[in-house]
Amino acid sequence: MIIAIGFAVIGSLSSWEFLPRSLGRFAIFGTIIFAPLALAELIFQCVEIIAAKFSHQSNHYWAAIVLLTIFTANQVQEVTAYLVMFFIVMLIRWLISGLAQFRESSHETHFNN
Repeated sequence: MIIAIGFAVIGSLSSWEFLPRSLGRFAIFGTIIFAPLALAELIFQCVEIIAAKFSHQSNHYWAAIVLLTIFTANQVQEVTAYLVMFFIVMLIRWLISGLAQFRESSHETHFNN
């Protein structure tokens, strides 16, 4: 989240001509990449914290979110592309965190023998 905010600040400083324009273009791409990932992480953490607070399994909450998304996509056709993009960003987030956990666990188990 801090990275996305930092890119947004760099972009706004560049648009006010305090920084070079090339830095502004860099900031736009950084904001486009990191802002959805930060939002996905925020949503993921909220669901996990709510599930832990109520002593439930989080997969029930994820199933409810998927059902709500399917229902919304069927009722409002204009938001279908946004919902698909949201789930793609969530899958990218899970892929990144899974690779980080795999790398961490493989480092501990395979190389310490």
